[in-house]
Amino acid sequence: MLEHFVHFLYALCPEVSQLAFTFILTLASSVKRYDESVQNGGWIKSETFSYFPYPFTELAGKTLGIFGYGQIGKKVADIEFLSLKKIFENSYKTANDK
Repeated sequence: MLEHFVHFLYALCPEVSQLAFTFILTLASSVKRYDESVQNGGWIKSETFSYFPYPFTELAGKTLGIFGYGQIGKKVADIEFLSLKKIFENSYKTANDK
């Protein structure tokens, strides 16, 4: 029974790693702030069509810290994205770690 449970956990690793990058892009692009501003009429009131009241964070060349290098951490590290440098922290060791 436990064997099936463990396989199920590993099955979600690609989705969870993709979700991690979704959160990274959402934060770097101020998506929530833009959404709230547009919903409150900010774009309609803008003097220009290009509406950029909040800065975007350029991710290219930045360093991504990955805490934990288990199945999900490895999938996150495998995603090649904007030439991000990656650093890892893995305090938890298992018998399979070298």
